[in-house]
Formats: sequence, structure tokens, C-alpha cells
Amino acid sequence: MAAWLSRGTGPAASAPALYASGGIANPHISDLIRGEYALNGLHHGKPLYKKEGLDDLGLSSQSMVIYFWDDRDGEVNHGWWIGPREGDMTVCAFNPSNRSPGDLTVPESGWCVPHDGGVDMLLTIQTLHTADECTGFDFELRWEFLASGDGKKENWQPMKRGMNDMLEKRWAEGWDLDVNLPDVFYVRSNGFAYAIDSYSMVQCNLRTGRVRDIRQSEKQLLLREKEELLAKVAQLELPDVKLWSQADHATQMLLQEAWRTSRQLQAKMCARLNHWDAAFSKIQEAVLGAWPPDHLADCVRMSHFRVVALHQVCNINIWKDYEFRKDQVRKELEGRENVPTVTSTLPAEVCSWAHLDARINEVLVIHGTTLDKTEDIASFGFDERLAHERGLYGQGVYFTDQSCKALQYSGAVKSPRNSSGEGCFIIARAILGHAKHAQGPLRSMKVEPAVRV
Repeated sequence: MAAWLSRGTGPAASAPALYASGGIANPHISDLIRGEYALNGLHHGKPLYKKEGLDDLGLSSQSMVIYFWDDRDGEVNHGWWIGPREGDMTVCAFNPSNRSPGDLTVPESGWCVPHDGGVDMLLTIQTLHTADECTGFDFELRWEFLASGDGKKENWQPMKRGMNDMLEKRWAEGWDLDVNLPDVFYVRSNGFAYAIDSYSMVQCNLRTGRVRDIRQSEKQLLLREKEELLAKVAQLELPDVKLWSQADHATQMLLQEAWRTSRQLQAKMCARLNHWDAAFSKIQEAVLGAWPPDHLADCVRMSHFRVVALHQVCNINIWKDYEFRKDQVRKELEGRENVPTVTSTLPAEVCSWAHLDARINEVLVIHGTTLDKTEDIASFGFDERLAHERGLYGQGVYFTDQSCKALQYSGAVKSPRNSSGEGCFIIARAILGHAKHAQGPLRSMKVEPAVRV
């Protein structure tokens, strides 16, 4: 969602403001960029936005501007810039997008930080909506926020009318189910700017940093409807249910199928977590803890490791296949006494919600890969048919519980093709079953080696 400006003659105050999230590539630059920007004129034929000298806490800070520079000085300078003033030699970020004469929108993402560095995936610039934008709507008061603190009795309070109507308008647009809408959007209400996370259902006050849960007040009704539907489906699936006619059977199966489909389609396949989520520090600590202290040489690069973005993959089809294979391995190992126990240095607390089955040696492991492969893996899973045929232990997909080993394959090495030095780790569950300890290279292997039972 980008900011929009009309070429009409209306007052500048009617143009939407912007909010810059700040990013994470450079903490100092992030602090300078982060904040609200208001329309402050034109520069080289496109809107110029200015952040007054106040940060999110209301303290004095350096003023910054977002402005466009045309091709008068060559293509290398052609694009959008963020700096203390237009044309200044000191700049913080650059974006070569949205350069055509008719495009007046500030790019939402793709900003290079510093201006000659790599793209900061967490620096976004979005429209800062105001609650009075919805004055022409008449929505029911459905939205609530959790006013009570941790450990206290839940105290849900209704949103003010303006904020309620803005959230209800966004809900009607698709909320977090529309892939074209960002999970996080920004709203100004009652003198404060808020970041609304539509996936995690939380709001964050950008001045105080206070994070609160939000919900629709009909949530409990929806949960009760879900429980009733689950009970109805369970009753339909009972083996002793008598189906009096083919039409009855078709009706019941249609109901079941509609329920199954709706539950599967509600989950996003790949959801981005907010940078304030506790998972960032937890995974950062766990991955560094999975770096053996006696691993030096190239492994020392792990000392510069930092989590800059997190995505959670939830692929229903892959999960079904995985669950099916778990049941198979349980049956294969049932009654077998000589199964060696395998553990991982990556603690299970990284994914505290995951119930790992130690009986089949189910563990958490790391797969290092490059950014261009992550979308295919999230969509189709790991495919050993695409693996290198002459790997050290044969053709297959490789995992490790040592983060420094995964780093070697993550692409996180600065080069002409990767100036940012960013790479990707995929933390995955793995069923090791009856594992075999390799005594040396197995380059000719095409399938898993046999084990003695």
C-alpha cells in the first residue's frame, strides 16, 4: 500500500501522511528514518514529504525528508531518496522504483540502506491512515482492545468510533487474507499513531511501544459456532450413522468438505512476523547457541550473525504428507529395541508449540539456502530429486543442527551478487527414525542406506 497524491488543486493537508518503519540494516539510520512524514511540497515533479524533528517518543531528533530526484544527473541518481534535506550529500536510503513521470507514489519497499548498500527488507513506507477517513461509514462497534496487563483478569474495552470504523473498513477489504495487502498497516487515532498487525491481531502504539491484543467482539460467537460445527461434523463421521438415501449422503459429504476447505484456506502459507515479536530474540539466541565453540576458521562468521526477518511457513499439503510419514515411521519402529537416540543442539524451545516425538527421533534442524529458493521450498517442500548428485553423503537434502555449517550454504557471504551479506536459514522438523551413523563419505548413494534390525 503506497501513499497517493492527486495533481488537483486541493489543500496539501488533505493528502495522506506517511509512516516509515525504520528498518533494521543499520540501527543508527533506522532511528533517523523512523517516524511520520507529512506532505511538504513538490521536488522534481513529485511530492516531497518531511518528518519534523520529533521521534516516536516525542523527543527532539533530526528532521528528514523523502524526495524524488529525476534523471538530470544521470540514471545512477534517478529515484527516491531519504535524507536530512533534498539534494544533500548526506543520504540515508535510496530506491530506484516508481520513476515514471505519472507515478507519484513513494515506494513501499525495496529501499537500499545505506544508499549504496543492499535492500533492507524491514524498511517500509506506508500510508498513515487517520481515523476520520471513515466518517462517511456507519459500522457497528465490533472491535475491542485488551486493556488489562499480563497476569490480570482479561479486560476487553471497545475501540473508539474512528478506530473501529477504520479496522472494520480494512476487514471488509480482506484483512490478512488478501495477499496484495501488507500484514501491518498504520493508523492515527486520538493523537497517537498505531501499527496494526492484521495477522497477529495486535496493535502497537508507535510512541509508547505498548502492544495490545485486538479482536472483534463477535469472536466468542464465532468460536461457539465453530464448536457446534465441529460437533456436527464429528457426528456425521460416526461409523454407525445411518444414511437413509444417496441424497442425504451427498448433503453430509458436502457439509464436511466445505468445512475442511474453509479451515485450510484460512491459514497463510508464509506469514511474516513483526520485528517486535519475541521470536526474534529467542531464535537469535538459539541459533548462536547451536554454533559449537570449538568451530573456528570460517565458522567465526557466526559472530556477526543477526536475525533481520522471520517468516512462518504453514503449508497444509506438506503438513499432511509429513503427518502421514510420521505414522509410517511409528509403525516401522514399533517393538524395535536397538534404535539409537538422536538429539539436536537446536533446542525444542525455538518452536515451543511443536510437539516433537522423541520415539521416532523427531528433532529441529537447520537448512541453509539462498533467498531465491525459499519460495519454492515453502510452496512444494524439500525435493531430493533436485539435490546435487555428488554430495558428500550422496544425493539428498542436507540438514544440520550446527548453525555455522548451515551458514556456509545460506548465501550470507558478501559478493558482487549479494552486497548485503544476507542469507536464509529454514528451521524445520525432521524425522530421523532409525538413524545410521556414516563412517565416511557416501557420494554414490541415491537412497538412504539400510540399517541392521
